[in-house]
Amino acid sequence: MTAPLVPAAAPGTGGPAGRLRRGLHRDVPRLLQAPVTWGFVAVFWVLAIVTGSLVHGPRERVLRDVGASVESFERLRLFTFVTSGGWAPGLLEYLLATVAVVGVGLVVERHWGSVRLLWVALLTQFLGVALGLAAADVLDRWGSDLASEMTADAIVGPWPMLVGVLLAFSATTTPLWRRRIRLGVLAAVAVLTLYNGSLDNMLRVGAAVVGLLLGRVVLTRSRYPRTLRSARRETRATVAVLMAASAIGPVLVALNNRAAGPFIVLRYTLVSPQVGPDELDRLCRLGVTAQRCEEYTRQLRFHGVGPVVLSLLPSLLVLLLAYGLMKGRRFAWWSMVAVQTLLAGLGLVMFLQALAHRRQPALRDAPFILGGNTLAQITPLLVPLILVTVLLLTRWAFDIPAPRGTYRGLARLLAVAVASLFVLFVGAGLLIAGQFTPTPSVADLINEFPHRLAPPGYLGLIGLDFVPTTIAGTLLFEWTGIALWGIAIAGVLRSFNANRVDTTARDAADARRILQMHGRQALSYLTMWQGNTYWFTPARSSFVAYRVQSGVAITMGDAIGPAAETADAMRGFAEFCASRSWTFCFYSTTGGARDIGSSFGWPSVQVAEEAMLPLGSLTFSGKKFQDIRTAVSRAAREGISTRWLSFPEAPLDVSEQIAAISEEWMDTKGLPEMGFTLGGVDEIDDPAVRCLIAVDEAGLIHGITSWLPVYRDGAPIGWTLDYMRRRSEGFKGGMEFLISRAALQFQEEGAEFVSLSGAPLARMEQGRTPTALQRLLDATGHRMEPVYGFRSLLSFKAKFQPVYRPIHMIYPEAAALPRIGNAISRAYLPHLSLVDAVRLLRKLRPATPERARPATAAVDPARPAEQLAPRP
Repeated sequence: MTAPLVPAAAPGTGGPAGRLRRGLHRDVPRLLQAPVTWGFVAVFWVLAIVTGSLVHGPRERVLRDVGASVESFERLRLFTFVTSGGWAPGLLEYLLATVAVVGVGLVVERHWGSVRLLWVALLTQFLGVALGLAAADVLDRWGSDLASEMTADAIVGPWPMLVGVLLAFSATTTPLWRRRIRLGVLAAVAVLTLYNGSLDNMLRVGAAVVGLLLGRVVLTRSRYPRTLRSARRETRATVAVLMAASAIGPVLVALNNRAAGPFIVLRYTLVSPQVGPDELDRLCRLGVTAQRCEEYTRQLRFHGVGPVVLSLLPSLLVLLLAYGLMKGRRFAWWSMVAVQTLLAGLGLVMFLQALAHRRQPALRDAPFILGGNTLAQITPLLVPLILVTVLLLTRWAFDIPAPRGTYRGLARLLAVAVASLFVLFVGAGLLIAGQFTPTPSVADLINEFPHRLAPPGYLGLIGLDFVPTTIAGTLLFEWTGIALWGIAIAGVLRSFNANRVDTTARDAADARRILQMHGRQALSYLTMWQGNTYWFTPARSSFVAYRVQSGVAITMGDAIGPAAETADAMRGFAEFCASRSWTFCFYSTTGGARDIGSSFGWPSVQVAEEAMLPLGSLTFSGKKFQDIRTAVSRAAREGISTRWLSFPEAPLDVSEQIAAISEEWMDTKGLPEMGFTLGGVDEIDDPAVRCLIAVDEAGLIHGITSWLPVYRDGAPIGWTLDYMRRRSEGFKGGMEFLISRAALQFQEEGAEFVSLSGAPLARMEQGRTPTALQRLLDATGHRMEPVYGFRSLLSFKAKFQPVYRPIHMIYPEAAALPRIGNAISRAYLPHLSLVDAVRLLRKLRPATPERARPATAAVDPARPAEQLAPRP
């Protein structure tokens, strides 16, 4: 059962009410200690009330005096660059701006202090507005259509200041939050500017540029921490936001009649433009052909609810696929590539159409003809091509397939839906043919059905043969396509939410049953992780968990089953691999498996050292455990306690903190994201895994460890350390504190041992001469120490005075080692690119001629234990 995060109230403290009073007493003064933030809010509202600007914004005279405009820029009225941030256009804007200022200001002022916040806010407001106005003035002088309405606008509002402060602040945060802030702010600014245009968005762009430069040049004293590759989760989020922005932008344009951004023309590709009566009358009076005028008259029919809904469905589809990209789904990637390629083709058609109609002046402003210059006309082609390029460059991040058969089922669903709607449309259309004008024939209905599935905006390229005249005809005509789109969207959404299944339910159940009876090895629970495939002996009494990488079947530890069957299971699996032309590799195996492999003539090499803590009399007393006791004492002084929990059942705020700690750790250590035997958030999302967190009195999680069960005869007999993460600002000694508390708890429960897992490419001296391969691995571990800290990890575990056990790799022959080495590298780093490899090599320690020493040196204080690889 999950323990509460908030300690129980002590007698006389008043329970939850008392905690609430104490929390308010502690936190309210902190909130009030933000004089710049609260001072600005007070001035903001006083000016609004005094000048009568609260409801409808500043009057024209006040707006002319304090607002930022191209005219004020040309006349060098520099004070308006700052005063424009003291007003807002109306009551709603005042409320929204106040919430934004308070939310951003309290956080930034607490981290920066009042003085820095004040001068950064003023500087970004002044320079950002100046830069935005300068850009608008340049565009106006060049005769750009984008600046046609900007020169007449006077802008007020604190948004440039907020954008500049946020982006400057991002330079002083952790890499995780730096990426999140910049991604969110820049995406919003870019969408509003590229699609909506307007002078106020131009000012935000200027402030964004100033904020980024200020953070880079002034506020950051050292270079940005560089990473070889961001975590897959962050890459997925970035691409998903980019794709979502490409779908939201056209919708914003459709909702704003004053939109004048350079990407405004993209509304013709994702959102259907509507033809109004006045525009129709103007076009017909301009002398278009009677046939064209009749087509536009039919298009006027598309002013109901159905066409509006249908016109938004392409954007909804792209948003749905962006959601799939966020989840890393392979199908979402392929679908998004197909959609963007289709949009690029549509953009090409529209561009060619625009060129063809340039000879007809009366049609240049038609609702389905792209106007403007050549750049505007080619935008619908260029933007999708750019997005396709982004997708191709990030293909590595979207590798999660759906359960087997998911998309076969989806294809059948869509086929049945299309066939059913086709029969309904044609059959019902014949029954009510008199409710259309002109009356359609069977051939007309058949030809029209595909058009009913397309958003109405695309029909400008096709034209209409008939339109409905009654409610029944309208429902059939306008809602057939909506029904199919709704079915498709629901099916795709369901596929994205389906869980990944790597093997059959029977295989997984049998493997777990065998594991609980015979999983006596410390690392045996790794066989339950997603991504594994199971091979069983003929009697299904033993199994081997493995993954195939580059033609090599790599196992997750020993064969699991009765000890008497281990030799037969290993031989059987080797034969199974040979029948499929795979090279087998028993990885992370025990000494017993190594001896069996030796009897078969299979060579082996030690790849890691496992640290074991026998339980029964463990006390952490004596001088040798001084570091452990120091960590426990520090935790007590700082009000840090431990809580056991199950991650799948953890409250949302707890799971979000754990995920944030993990992403922060992944981002700051500057390494490619590793997998295979290295667990992450996905692996702790398991009811059988126990998590121990270090949490303070405010509910802030400082660190987390997870523990995998080791079974015998259906009951846990030991626990294996898997996942170690500590908040960058958490208290020192967090891992020593958590591991020691967990070991004592397991001892009280009757466990026989605790495994601290293995340290890869690190080993203790065994008093025997190492082989040439072993010396090569030792030298590799020595060179990789600055990057991964394998030996520092083993040294850290030495604090607990463990018993060491070697972990081995068994392989068929020496000639297979290059293939096996490549496969294991890909298993750990499946997305390592050539650029990443070059960057990684730059971090490696230069090779030295001296022989690699045993890993018994003191722990490097600059490398916290939870930032080291926990297993081979």
